[in-house]
Amino acid sequence: MTGQAAAQAEVNKNQGESDKDDVTAQANKLLVFCSKPRSMAEMMSHLDLTHRTSFREFILRPLLSSAELLQTIPDKPTSPNQLYIANSQYRNNLK
Repeated sequence: MTGQAAAQAEVNKNQGESDKDDVTAQANKLLVFCSKPRSMAEMMSHLDLTHRTSFREFILRPLLSSAELLQTIPDKPTSPNQLYIANSQYRNNLK
């Protein structure tokens, strides 16, 4: 690998770490915001995000999978009335 290729690989690696840190910071900010039930639109607005698919894939689904964020209507995950609230176990750790 040439010196330039190695430098580019290091930049790409650092960018990937930076992206992960950004997502983690957004997830933590969202968990604090969701101390009361919030809609997806409210959460996206709070984080200044507009791309619904990316929000769902990179922030919402991981938080739901880890049970840090809970659905208010778990039997109907696609309900237009669905709201999300932070799991109190995790919320207490963020304060």
